[in-house]
Amino acid sequence: MAVDGRPSEPAGLSEPWRSRVGTARASILANRPSPMIEHQLEAVERSLAEAADDRDRLRRATAGLDPARVTAELKAALRSPDASEPLVDSLRRRHEMVNDLLNRSDQLDQRIEATVTDLETLAARTTTLGLRGDDGEQARRELEQLNLDVELLAQAHRELDEL
Repeated sequence: MAVDGRPSEPAGLSEPWRSRVGTARASILANRPSPMIEHQLEAVERSLAEAADDRDRLRRATAGLDPARVTAELKAALRSPDASEPLVDSLRRRHEMVNDLLNRSDQLDQRIEATVTDLETLAARTTTLGLRGDDGEQARRELEQLNLDVELLAQAHRELDEL
């Protein structure tokens, strides 16, 4: 929690994810305070921030490649009877590479959204368990899903590093 009583928001994430993660984190820790859970939440937040940085890096790179122009040039060459096969092949390869980068950015957005949603699911689960006084088996499964999310985000980061 922040000093003013509002949930603290994780650094490195942009809206709307930052406030969603901060709210979910505060709810989870209010209902299931535990150093182990806090440690897991920190790992999730680090992975989310790293994935957001990767996504932003991809977006900056693809913006510099001007995807709209790349697509327009390929379409024009495909329609032109004067375009040589080597030119069309080069334009097609460039188009595929740029679109691959755009797709990777979209996939990171989806993975981040899925992880934040899983975090919010855990927050709802811990709230329910707190009200019922349950032992938390389902909450443990939700934590396992978050651990899987962290692994998937780390895998996406490694794949980008290998580009």
